[in-house]
Amino acid sequence: MIMKLKPTLSLIALVVIAVSPSFAEDLCESAYNQARESYKSNSELQQTDFSKGEEAQKQLASFIIKKLQDCPNESRLYSLLSHLYISFGQNDKALKTAKRAIELGPTSWEANFSFSIALSLTGKSAESISYLKKAIDQAPAEKKEDLLANLCSVLEFSKQYEQAIDACTNLISTRTNLMGPT
Repeated sequence: MIMKLKPTLSLIALVVIAVSPSFAEDLCESAYNQARESYKSNSELQQTDFSKGEEAQKQLASFIIKKLQDCPNESRLYSLLSHLYISFGQNDKALKTAKRAIELGPTSWEANFSFSIALSLTGKSAESISYLKKAIDQAPAEKKEDLLANLCSVLEFSKQYEQAIDACTNLISTRTNLMGPT
């Protein structure tokens, strides 16, 4: 008896990935970009119509989980999924997912940021600070301001007031540099 394999997207993707690593990178980059854009638009939708936005976020989580079958080493997809779990109030699940992101991408600013947020929301604010600082160091310039604002908040929440003042001073300096001379 001859068994027929039913080709699925995941099976085909695994074959193509084995043959062409650059195709695999493009496939995963495309999946990440699509998920990131959906995340942004769903977040905006959630602000105007919470129930529709929440349903869109659940669909996006399912999409990311499916894409992780084809791209199991894409730390940025795990980071996005972690943020979705946070929005669902599933902080422990977010922490586990963000931990996987940091294991796969220890130098990724997205992974460090996700792990920091998940740590903070699970009561580990002091531990989250080092990951948030790594995220700031690794982030592109256009993301640093938001990350510094997060650092100010976490440091204040952790009652590390002197460090919070330093971080907030750095934030003000960054904003001044971005705005240019007045």
